[in-house]
Amino acid sequence: MVEWLPIAVGGLLLAGMLRAWVRPSREGGKQSPPPPSPLPAPPSALVALAHHLGLTLDGNTASGTVNDTKVALTTDAQGRVVLSASLRRQLQGITLVRPRAPDDPTRPAVAVGPGFDRALVLRAQSDRIAREELTGALGDALLRAALERLEPELESSTIRLRVPPGRPVHELRGAAEQLLSIARVAGPRTVVDPTAPAERRAIAAWKRIAAALTCKLAEPGLAFTIVRPEGTYSLELDPTLHAARIDLALATPIATYLTVTSTEHAPEAMQSDDHLLGDDRFDSAFVVNGDPEEATRVLRAEAREALLALWQDGAAVQLDPTLLSVTTAGPPNDEGEIEQLLRAMARVVDALTERGGPAAYR
Repeated sequence: MVEWLPIAVGGLLLAGMLRAWVRPSREGGKQSPPPPSPLPAPPSALVALAHHLGLTLDGNTASGTVNDTKVALTTDAQGRVVLSASLRRQLQGITLVRPRAPDDPTRPAVAVGPGFDRALVLRAQSDRIAREELTGALGDALLRAALERLEPELESSTIRLRVPPGRPVHELRGAAEQLLSIARVAGPRTVVDPTAPAERRAIAAWKRIAAALTCKLAEPGLAFTIVRPEGTYSLELDPTLHAARIDLALATPIATYLTVTSTEHAPEAMQSDDHLLGDDRFDSAFVVNGDPEEATRVLRAEAREALLALWQDGAAVQLDPTLLSVTTAGPPNDEGEIEQLLRAMARVVDALTERGGPAAYR
């Protein structure tokens, strides 16, 4: 027994040393965890775009309302700035539009057009209604976004664009204008159920106008399209029946980063970044955003005069590189009023077209 005593004492001493070494580690586990790492600051481009649009920043996101459209900005894991906007009305036929993968050889389940089908994929609840919704301005705007590698993704109530990292701020602004343009034209056809005599008269007059222009109204709704050399006109009676809206999807883009908006319809954030051209009448009537050099080059004297003539007829005017939109001051009474507006819009496009100039797309 005695000869085992040193060994037992040595074992007790060793156990005590081990307990002394383990206890601090266990006690350390009871200490409060270190503070979390601070969130990375949002990219400067996102901050600049949020300020330009008048959005509220919250960490790495920004949100708010621009021209009656809910808009949000954030970044994804690849460092892209993701822009999203809520559509004012839910689409009835489209489930999803997304970019086609470069190695995707499959035939489109729902064919829209050769250019559209090469760049984008459509999933639809109703093939017929989806094709109607993509006719004219909406389909052209989505195709343009795809060609500019903005990866458009349209769902029944939301549009998203993704801007690759490293793009300059003016390209982000251009993407934001495309986002708002898509949200603006993505509403479904107007469906009305007239009850009052005035409403019935307005609808009857609109149907006569469509017939006189040899156009067929889309069903359901009060919309029709006209194709002319300058582009595709989409005409629709406003849901209030108090005005008509005409969207001209341009056959050829007139610019890359340029928007022109009637001053009374431009949000405050756009007005704060207005590019003045030194033409007092035009500068008072319109807000110009985008690349200042391009604005000066494209908005020559004849283009400014054509836009002023369109605006002076009482119409609300909005122009971006691929779309000219006009909302009348009241419901049109006959096809002569519509033809006058179409001719005025065609003169704007002609005046904006750069003779022998470079293509708008990069």
